[in-house]
Amino acid sequence: MLYQAGLSPASAAVEQRMWPRERREANQRLRELTESFRRELGRCMERLDRVPDETLEWLGSIDPNKPVSTPFGRKQQSDTMDRYSACWQRYLCYYVRIQPLGRDGAKTEHGIRFTEEQWNSLADIVQQLDTVADKKKRQGQQQVIKCSREGDRDGGSPEGREEGEEEEEEEDPDKEALDEAVFDFCIKSIKQKLGRKQYHNPLLHFTAVLGIKEDGTWVPSHTHTRFLAGFLWCGRILMLEHFFEDDPYDSEDSTCDTSFAAIDRFQKGHRDWLATGSYTPFSAIIQWMTYGRGYRNQEGGQARVIWDSDGTTLNYLGDKITVGSFQQTAQALVREAEGWLDKLMGGQWSQIRETIRLRDIADSLVFEGPRRSFATNRKNAWLKPGAEKLTRLVGATLWKIVDAGNGGSRVECRRRAIEEYLGWLRQFRSSMFPVVHVWGGQPGRGPEVSTLKHCDTEQLPKNMFVFNGQVVLITDRDKSKGLNGKQGRKVARFLPEGPSLMMVAYIAWLLPFEKVLHRLSGIRGPSEAINPWLWKSAEKGLWDTAKLSKQLALVTGAQIGVQLTVSSYRHVAIEMGRRIKGLIVQQVELEAAVADSDDEAADLLTGEAYR
Repeated sequence: MLYQAGLSPASAAVEQRMWPRERREANQRLRELTESFRRELGRCMERLDRVPDETLEWLGSIDPNKPVSTPFGRKQQSDTMDRYSACWQRYLCYYVRIQPLGRDGAKTEHGIRFTEEQWNSLADIVQQLDTVADKKKRQGQQQVIKCSREGDRDGGSPEGREEGEEEEEEEDPDKEALDEAVFDFCIKSIKQKLGRKQYHNPLLHFTAVLGIKEDGTWVPSHTHTRFLAGFLWCGRILMLEHFFEDDPYDSEDSTCDTSFAAIDRFQKGHRDWLATGSYTPFSAIIQWMTYGRGYRNQEGGQARVIWDSDGTTLNYLGDKITVGSFQQTAQALVREAEGWLDKLMGGQWSQIRETIRLRDIADSLVFEGPRRSFATNRKNAWLKPGAEKLTRLVGATLWKIVDAGNGGSRVECRRRAIEEYLGWLRQFRSSMFPVVHVWGGQPGRGPEVSTLKHCDTEQLPKNMFVFNGQVVLITDRDKSKGLNGKQGRKVARFLPEGPSLMMVAYIAWLLPFEKVLHRLSGIRGPSEAINPWLWKSAEKGLWDTAKLSKQLALVTGAQIGVQLTVSSYRHVAIEMGRRIKGLIVQQVELEAAVADSDDEAADLLTGEAYR
């Protein structure tokens, strides 16, 4: 019963199939409620752009006496923000569902205790929600009558109806009143001082509800801490707006963007409500996240992977993966990427790779300025970075020079050929994405690969370098840095020679040539704003973990017979590394003999041949 009460409302498509009518109308009310919260969260997020960075550094801190080094802000992936918002939407739906029980009934049946202010605020939400739902129902009935009368004359003019609905969406005092009630209830849920009986708070009570599965068992800690993170992230945005909502930042009488009275109010509010040791719902959630992280480490010790007695086959959640198939998968990734790169280079990649002297490439590990990378370093002029090399190799197949009619000439694109070439480039990029993940060494999480930048931006340094004959990827792997207020831990990953050569070719020649093709053909390419990032497309923008998981699953499904995502691959790769590291010790005595012979040995982890 608790699980069902805490669910999100059904989608509009599912709602149409609901019966009886009362159930469908109840779901419509809840959808209006979730839309109201999304509107409020969007309104509050605008405040992030109106306050000083120092304020955002304090907002992201759990320490009442020390800000974090990185300003709090929007998540890079919109899916993450949607998932966090859904936690609060479920919270609101839960209490609207049980509000008809009355304050005493909610306490008796669900064990929920409300303060007088919280209960009154919840009642306001229900009242405003009834007003909005009834108004929408009447409008729907009137529209049906209108359409039936005018249908024979002009077909009902659906375009006109849409325009009228849009105008009504712009200004609706009833919806504005609902939004205010939702915001007020969320703030009152956060602003409550607690002692030992923490679950007397409605917000903390609901976090316990989210810990229950449909079958009555407990939700794993790694899943439950995501819910807690969602409440913290959205709660910070709501409270920021609460502290600054009366700030006359846009008043003609204001001498600065943000008044210092509002900043002082925020500083006091942060200490009183958002920091550890404040005896508030926020303080409790922060403690639970810390506890959950520790318990998650214990869960990680449970046997997800087990080796067969032969020592060459790994069982991952019931699926068998041999060492040989794992090695072949890593090799297949490189072969596929090299195949696409060879097509992009006009079939001459084997000759061109010999001209790339990795140890002679100069690069800097420090921030140099926007758009600076090894490709813009004057010391690498011998590499001839830019579009000229590919223009010489494949330009004649993609465009032709024709007479302009005025004594001059112009370039005429072979559009179909350019579209095909850009398709090859997308395939190469899709293939190279998992190559970097697999061959970089220590298996990282999705964002560590998807956020790689080949050049500096206005504010951020690149994290892909060429150092000592190898491509180096330096990423931040600490997921909890936003919680503990620290910088996080940096991990350096070194690509072997083959993938390093392909990365250099991709950055030095393919990326500049891609921009030329988009400019000449008029075909839409990736936005200029995301130019520094390696993994991108015009359709999707920046690629994410889901894209990486999809590419990994395609290759591992074909090579191993088991579709591994970023998360599952990580478990398998770590265990393979542990076992193969032990096997390497047994090969030490053979290395001297192998070095003196003409036979080739193979890297036990990847199967790559070496002498």
